[in-house]
Amino acid sequence: MKRIEIVLIIAYSFFGIVTFFDVFLYEFFDIGEVNEGLITMALAYLGAYFLKDEISGFPNIFSNKFVKYPMFLSVIMMIFSTIKSFL
Repeated sequence: MKRIEIVLIIAYSFFGIVTFFDVFLYEFFDIGEVNEGLITMALAYLGAYFLKDEISGFPNIFSNKFVKYPMFLSVIMMIFSTIKSFL
């Protein structure tokens, strides 16, 4: 079970960092585009984070700092991007 946790931590951390930089480059330097699939996955992560106590049998990776901080930064950047697109 420990090996699965390490793989999931690396995957979620990588996803959070890539999403953050993708949105950052798009919003501030007009490089690339925001992928709707990334937004959906980040919102799914946020929902899973809030429901983490009800998920049984799943490794508790959401409390790991390497998962939590990159994903929070990516969600904040996506909220910023959404607000900026409506203004």
